[in-house]
Amino acid sequence: MIAAAAAPHIPAYQHLALPAPAWLLVTLSTITFWIHLIFVSAVVGISCILLLRCLLLRNRSEIDRQINSRALRSLPLCISLAINFGVAPLLFTQCLYGPWFYTASIFIAPFWLAVLALLLIGFISTYLARLKQSLIGFICTLLMPLAFIAILYIMTNNSVLTIQPEHWIEFHRHTSALHVPDPIVGPRLLHNLAIIITLGGLAWAWLSRSKPAPDSQLTQTNINRHATRIGLQYFFLGLPLQIAFTIWYLQTLPKPLQSQLLHTSNSISIIWYASLFLIGLALLTGIVAAFKAAGRFSLAITTILTALSLAGNLIVRQHIRTYYLSRDIAGNLDIYNPNSTTGWQVQNHNSAIIAFAILAVICLITIIVMLKLVRSRPAQS
Repeated sequence: MIAAAAAPHIPAYQHLALPAPAWLLVTLSTITFWIHLIFVSAVVGISCILLLRCLLLRNRSEIDRQINSRALRSLPLCISLAINFGVAPLLFTQCLYGPWFYTASIFIAPFWLAVLALLLIGFISTYLARLKQSLIGFICTLLMPLAFIAILYIMTNNSVLTIQPEHWIEFHRHTSALHVPDPIVGPRLLHNLAIIITLGGLAWAWLSRSKPAPDSQLTQTNINRHATRIGLQYFFLGLPLQIAFTIWYLQTLPKPLQSQLLHTSNSISIIWYASLFLIGLALLTGIVAAFKAAGRFSLAITTILTALSLAGNLIVRQHIRTYYLSRDIAGNLDIYNPNSTTGWQVQNHNSAIIAFAILAVICLITIIVMLKLVRSRPAQS
């Protein structure tokens, strides 16, 4: 417990104003971060699966080579989409939680800059990893997941430091450089990694499907069945890890917050249990998809249920952030009440919100068309 004299100073924000109601900005932030996290999961999950397959498969068959090639060729596009969809939630976070987010980011500024270097390493590695049967190809296959997981570790600490200003004094005194000495950091990181592995397995099942190479003796049905089976193996690996780390993460949260999540007396606990229920349904439909590996319907249902469960988790994540920032030591932020002395003022700028909505629709249509064009290309052996 930090003494009152050591309480952090929260930068003043009462003279500023939000361009739209907080509930709208929070909703847009959650939706855009949901899309961003789906593409991040595809990138990190597929890169991890490629590394494991590289280490475990000594002699690769033709079908394994084609599936790996297709998955690897999908990574640059997924990275680009993850970066672009990460801009919007980052801007919304800066708008809603600027005094806390900027302060936390300044404390770990060197590592924020390191994110750019790590991202560049991971991106270049997706191209150099195509150098088959070479030391450079293996090193780049190893570097891809390591670079992306390092970014995830930095961002996890940044998020925790944002909502826990009681740790700012430690960074100000340079007793901590990146790792926030709080019990929620480890389980939160592992919880996020488990979600990424779960979604990454589903991304593999979709993105490594392809038409056979022109000189191949394989059929598209065989390729699709094999790709789905591999992806679902990692999906089934990620699910129990996700549940285990969720329980651990829950136990590290403050007792009042645990009570809010566990007792079905409020809307947030209902969303929490609904997301767990959806994961259970996804497990059942995933088992069906495993028996019908060549089909798409069961796999599509599993993917939709998992994505909806992720959306529920993000809503709970937003509630956790709101809870932490509403504490005395964080300045008693009352984000949804514009009339509160510790809340934001609102000055609506409707034109900016309308422009954002129009551009978002155009971008989504463009991305859907782009993905269809990419998937129509034949695989390379």
